[in-house]
Amino acid sequence: MGLAELANKGIHTKVINHFRNLPKGKVLDLPCGPGALSKALKDMGHDVIAGDIHPEHMQAQGIQAQFCDMNTKLPFKDKAFDYIACVEGIEHT
Repeated sequence: MGLAELANKGIHTKVINHFRNLPKGKVLDLPCGPGALSKALKDMGHDVIAGDIHPEHMQAQGIQAQFCDMNTKLPFKDKAFDYIACVEGIEHT
């Protein structure tokens, strides 16, 4: 059984297909939810950092989510990531 995709149907597929065309890099997945997108990006060879206001919901093996509140300053240095995936998150800010 795979991880639940909390985004609307087909969104993860579109995002994953977009990342297939990009050089491998460091990706912030925020909010990560249970980790379906984080896992897919990691499996593609990206270095994934997962963040969520509820990091305890992370279910992807080998990926630890850290607390991130999108309504406050994030706990990362400027230019820390090559890419940011924000699927179904902007509407919560």
